[in-house]
Amino acid sequence: EKPAVESHGKFMKTKKGEHETMKLSFEEKQTMMGTNDGEISTKKQQLSDAVQQKEDSEAFLAKLETMCVEKVDEFDKRKSLRADEEAAISKAIAILNSDHAFEAFGKVAATSTGATGAFVQLSSVTQSSGREAAR
Repeated sequence: EKPAVESHGKFMKTKKGEHETMKLSFEEKQTMMGTNDGEISTKKQQLSDAVQQKEDSEAFLAKLETMCVEKVDEFDKRKSLRADEEAAISKAIAILNSDHAFEAFGKVAATSTGATGAFVQLSSVTQSSGREAAR
């Protein structure tokens, strides 16, 4: 019976050692899981923020693209108007420089002598706004 008691004592000692090892491993893994839970929570929040930012950026981009198309159209209209104005001015200059214009305007004293009329200011009126009068 003595060898059985010794054998049982060794067995219990081995099992208690293994139990301590497993207990330490369990506690270490629980700590790691707690840390991982915190990291996962942070990562989920970061993902949510990134998704929201992406949606906001895409909405802004859609508005920006619409605005750009409108600006291009406005610019093309202004460019066309400017070209039309330049063409009209060139045509007016061509008309005024034509021989027919010289014949018609050559008979006028102002164009033949280079004298132009003078404008004289006869009076002046100054108005002030209510704010300036209160000062």
